[in-house]
Amino acid sequence: MNMLGALSQSVLLNSIYVFILFSSALFFLYLRVAWKKYVPEIFFWTHFTIVSWSALMYLNLVFDTPIKPFVWYADWILSTPLIMLALAMTAMYPLSKINRPVIFALIANQAMIIITGVFAQIAPTQVGMLTFFGIGNVFMLIVFYLVWYPLMAIARENKNVYTKYRRLVMLLVFFWISYPVVWIIGTPGLAYISPFMTNLLFVVLPILCKPVFGLIDLYLLKSMYSEN
Repeated sequence: MNMLGALSQSVLLNSIYVFILFSSALFFLYLRVAWKKYVPEIFFWTHFTIVSWSALMYLNLVFDTPIKPFVWYADWILSTPLIMLALAMTAMYPLSKINRPVIFALIANQAMIIITGVFAQIAPTQVGMLTFFGIGNVFMLIVFYLVWYPLMAIARENKNVYTKYRRLVMLLVFFWISYPVVWIIGTPGLAYISPFMTNLLFVVLPILCKPVFGLIDLYLLKSMYSEN
């Protein structure tokens, strides 16, 4: 495939992603009206913001703006902490008691994962890149700890919440592990796969992590209301 063909495929791929996410944002607004008596409103706005922000950032890939080399990080610096926030609020449903220290630690460490990713990309040597990448994975382990232990303990206080929270966590952990794997084997990392394939995977994974995860989260919250 020549360079022009690869470029046009990349633009098409990112355009499709943007369309899917903006469509998801509109669908979340519809669910906000349709399910408003079942699910706290903050969940709809959280998932709406996640997909809207991500779509806006990927438009920079479509239009080839100056921030293109850092679009993924610009997306993740807001969307991934909000995903963590949605997960934490699900564990604390129906939000009668909010554990603010756990939420803060979760959001802060998730943000530092993304920042270390930026530093890894701009590091001038492979040693520097792998060092920042390793530090980022330490922050990821902290996030996993918070998700599997403090938040799991909170969710366990409500049997219905606990069952559904576990499902969400297992789904999200699988997606979360996939991100650094793709990063390290892709063009930002060791370049074992092509830029186009890296871009393809970084389109498929966000679709699963953002609109699909958001829809599953809202559906599980709705089902918890009917069970209570």
